[in-house]
Amino acid sequence: MNSLNNEHSLFLTLRDMVFLKSKWQLVQYSLFELFPESFIKNFKSSRSGVWPIMKEIFDNIRKQRLDNLMEKRNDFINLLLELGKEGKLYGEELGMGENGRKRQIEIDFNENRMIAQLFIYFVAGFETASTTMSYAMHELAFHPEIQQEVQKEIDTVLAKHKNEFSYEAITEMHLLESVIKESLRLFPPAGVTHRMCTKDYIIPEVNVKI
Repeated sequence: MNSLNNEHSLFLTLRDMVFLKSKWQLVQYSLFELFPESFIKNFKSSRSGVWPIMKEIFDNIRKQRLDNLMEKRNDFINLLLELGKEGKLYGEELGMGENGRKRQIEIDFNENRMIAQLFIYFVAGFETASTTMSYAMHELAFHPEIQQEVQKEIDTVLAKHKNEFSYEAITEMHLLESVIKESLRLFPPAGVTHRMCTKDYIIPEVNVKI
């Protein structure tokens, strides 16, 4: 999509539609966080124009893949397309069924479900990664002595790997990993994760029922 050099990229348009919120939308989000049960049926987390853009992105990538059948890519899109050929997904339900047993479920994995998965992949990977990197660089700017140590480690590891980035090289950058983890501790991009309790549970230490 050439999103780094093309200011009119669909990815950037999608970013603005998903992450830039009006004051009213921020109020809605706050109310939803406080009273999810009351808002769950009517709450819309994105604008109506998001779906057509997601479909256009998906159609563009799928056409590229079909036009280059000899080029195999081991990535998320390829996995979605392979699952689309299967047509159905089988697995266990998330909650507990009757007699404490999980029911087997069957899902039609059509184009709409593929686009929905692509949307979640985009949202989860875009904002969280950029926020984490931004705060990490922000903290390094206020701690130049750590910044120098990180730079030294990166230079040393890359020199060992012929100045080529690779998974193996990055796993050897232990100080850089510590900086990322400390940034996540100080500024977690996802501060709260909501979950629905599937059955009653009593916390033994305080005798509180969930």
